[in-house]
Amino acid sequence: MGTIEVISGNFKIYPNPAKDYISIDFTDAGRKKIELIDIAGEKILKKTTTNRNFVLYLQEVDNGIYFINVFDGKNYYPPYKLIVD
Repeated sequence: MGTIEVISGNFKIYPNPAKDYISIDFTDAGRKKIELIDIAGEKILKKTTTNRNFVLYLQEVDNGIYFINVFDGKNYYPPYKLIVD
């Protein structure tokens, strides 16, 4: 399986599947909340950034399927599926 980039009108998430980290590139600066949710619905990580480029490190995350939630202060974007190898 190749690498998949998740692209929204407001950000891009890559690589997917991921090992040690994912990059999230936003089209604009501003406060963003990022949550990593496991398949059971539990929040694993919660981070906040104001940068256009953000790296979420996954060394402490077990292999599996997760969802990424992004909230920009106005909108929640649909959760994006992430595979951690």
